[in-house]
Parts: sequence; C-alpha cells; structure tokens
Amino acid sequence: MSKFDELCQAYVSAKKDFLARRAAAVSFAAGLLAGMEAHLGCPPFQLYFLPHNREASSTKTRTADGAVWLDDDGLWRFSMALCLRETQDMSRKDAIPQTVRFEMAVRPTETGYTVKLKGWDDEFSLPSADGSGEHAAFYESVFQHVLGSYRQPGQRFLENVIESQRTIGS
Repeated sequence: MSKFDELCQAYVSAKKDFLARRAAAVSFAAGLLAGMEAHLGCPPFQLYFLPHNREASSTKTRTADGAVWLDDDGLWRFSMALCLRETQDMSRKDAIPQTVRFEMAVRPTETGYTVKLKGWDDEFSLPSADGSGEHAAFYESVFQHVLGSYRQPGQRFLENVIESQRTIGS
C-alpha cells in the first residue's frame, strides 16, 4: 500500500468515526426532545428543534439531524424552542404565542452524555437511553429555568405583535 493509499484510508476511517459520533448525538438529542415533551405534557409540535445555521431562524423541525453541530470545543450543540400560548384556542386574535429558545451542549461519555443548558452551571450525566431518573431531573431543571425566567420581577411584553421570543440561558 502506498503512503497516499494509507492517507486515503485514514481519511475514510476518520470520516466514518465522525459520522457515527454525529449520528449518536442526533439520536440522543431526538430522545431528549421526546422525553422533555412527555415530561412537560406538551401538545404535539409545540417543542421542536431549530435548524443550525449561523443566523437566527424561525424554521422549526421535529428532526434533530439538521439541528446538531459540533463546536470548536468538541461539544455537540443543538437548539430547541418551546412555543407557549395564552390559550390553545388559536382562533383568538389575542392569543399571542411566545417562543422560548434554549441551547444545549452535550459531550459523549462512556455511558452516555454530559448535558448542559447554555448559560447555566447545572450539568447532568445522562445515560444514552431515557427511562431513568437522571433524565427526569434534567427535564425538570429545564422546566424550572423556563418557569423562573417568567417569575422574575419587572417582566415586559409587547402588545399587538404576531409572536414574541425569549431566549433562556443566553
């Protein structure tokens, strides 16, 4: 085998490894979305991923594939959004929704992932598969952070807007 062939083989191997790690992170992120949706008792399509691009996007998706990216520190990152409404009756003109955006960083471990919500010190070691108390504790932490953001004194809301946004942990 030539040195060039060896380089080509190393490239193919590294790319396969990267794609496998990315696929695992995508699967884990999808599981977090589904688990959080169940934990919150969230109606379908009110919790979703925001596709990753370097610009703010209002595009929503239920798939994690376009939402997960690897940062320069080796952390897999993805953004989610939760659409909150004054009422589920969207025929009401005064039922202005608010999109709550938050970003998570996950680092693979031997048994799963370390998960952190951007902007907070809380860090969770979660197994790859849901169904454990650790996942419920993480979902509850996200819930408490969002809830706490609304309980801060001096909240301001705009009137007569189509939709407003709030970022948690920026």
